[in-house]
Amino acid sequence: MVSVWHIYHVDSCSQTDIPKSKFVAIVCVVPNPSLIAPVPCGFFINSKISDFVKNREEFRACQIMISTSQYHFLRQVSFIDCSQIYRFKDSGLVSIQKIQDSTRSEIVKAVSVSRLIAPVYKKLIK
Repeated sequence: MVSVWHIYHVDSCSQTDIPKSKFVAIVCVVPNPSLIAPVPCGFFINSKISDFVKNREEFRACQIMISTSQYHFLRQVSFIDCSQIYRFKDSGLVSIQKIQDSTRSEIVKAVSVSRLIAPVYKKLIK
């Protein structure tokens, strides 16, 4: 079972343009009437911020920096991209580490003021 407020590894993430290995921060679950279990939802963790994001304040404000001292599995400072939420399959998620309380607070704050995240998710990300 997937835990909310936890970081997972996805070996071949199908939500990227080219399936690749990704770390993701699972921040909520949504009910799925056709399945018994709810669907885990979360954000990508990226090693850098793209120029597109850097040049747009609304997107830039949704980037939460996390460090190697907080998250030892990282090789470098990285960013949780809270500008777009994705749905994941339980079976593709491999548990890595619990999201620290300070990071959780930053995510909740970024999501609460963002116009990029749908209200249904805002209500679930607390």
